[in-house]
Amino acid sequence: MCQDNSYNYGSTFAKYMAEAGLSQEDIAKVKIWESDYPKEFPLCGWPIPSERYAIQLDCHDDQFPGSSSRDMGDTGSVLVKEKNIDRHRNFNVQMFTRTDGNWQIKLVLSSYTFMETQGAYGFPDGNSDCNKCLTSECRSKCSKSMPYSKAHRDDVCGYTCIENGSWQQGVYTRVHRDFRIIKAMRQWMGLSTNVSPRDVGLPDNCA
Repeated sequence: MCQDNSYNYGSTFAKYMAEAGLSQEDIAKVKIWESDYPKEFPLCGWPIPSERYAIQLDCHDDQFPGSSSRDMGDTGSVLVKEKNIDRHRNFNVQMFTRTDGNWQIKLVLSSYTFMETQGAYGFPDGNSDCNKCLTSECRSKCSKSMPYSKAHRDDVCGYTCIENGSWQQGVYTRVHRDFRIIKAMRQWMGLSTNVSPRDVGLPDNCA
């Protein structure tokens, strides 16, 4: 049975907006990120219509070990935890095709992987690379390195975190460049899915 949940800032915020003089029509325009999607949807005690929510499969919080939202069971997938591209892709496609909610904003997390063997969780912009140390003191203290990885590449498909079957550390995931996810997104937006990879800015081999 669904029990009341005290984590209900959304409804409290709606009350404050109404008290400030906003109409229900205006309040409906204010979107809120839905932290319970996908594994706890719908969240008990949070009576806000799905039209006001922004949803996404995995988020910045559940990238890190220890986050309570990393274990999604059979309802979702955290890419950097499971390292399972097919599973992650399918849940992103499902997000754009499911009809049990009328979500107006759907987000795709295109992030980066961690340097797990060295413990560096920063993004690979090159500013956290121990090889850039110019002094002996810096080199002796620098123990968590994240080498540079180029953020944008127009010659690759999505999910560049797997190469030759192996998980890559310290690289961008480029989930947003996956052709199946793009087509599902276009379908949800009412756009044609009869497109080629080149039509949406991808190399021909991304089909």
